[in-house]
Amino acid sequence: MKAGQKIFAASLISAVLVGSAGSALSAQVKPEPTNRQYTIESLPDGNYKFCSQTSSTKEMLTNPCFWFGKQGDRVVGQYFYPYTEASICIKGQVNKDTVTGQALENLWGLSEPPQPKSLKQKGNEKDSYLKVGLDKISKVSRSDVAGDYSAQAHYSSAILHLADFYPNNASNALPPQNCEI
Repeated sequence: MKAGQKIFAASLISAVLVGSAGSALSAQVKPEPTNRQYTIESLPDGNYKFCSQTSSTKEMLTNPCFWFGKQGDRVVGQYFYPYTEASICIKGQVNKDTVTGQALENLWGLSEPPQPKSLKQKGNEKDSYLKVGLDKISKVSRSDVAGDYSAQAHYSSAILHLADFYPNNASNALPPQNCEI
């Protein structure tokens, strides 16, 4: 993998074992997410996992998911691509099917220290669901063993559109409680 691809992959969103406990919504897959009879905002308080693609035991998810806890109109969750090491923690308010707030991303395995301009355009090409605006990069460090870099990217604005996401089966794990932004 080339350095630019590695930086993009490392900064695009992180793998976590995902799930939700006590979800008030059954994990039924709806045939058309845009025809849902509810919005994310109208869901009861609880923990949920929604993905932009349906899943079955025969197929692996390759499109993004959002694993989150909802309390009133407040949401904290992990936006990620399954089977990758890329994720962004988002906290904010939900209005219908859109979450607006702030985000934090842990970057690692970078061949060079991250540069602000390489992160500012996140989500514009490959990911039409998430748009973020970079605030700062912090905690840049270099591994003595591997020689690669890690850092945190703080996004002062994050907008996540979930209208085309499906409810998804989840494990008993809890979503993040805080993004430490």
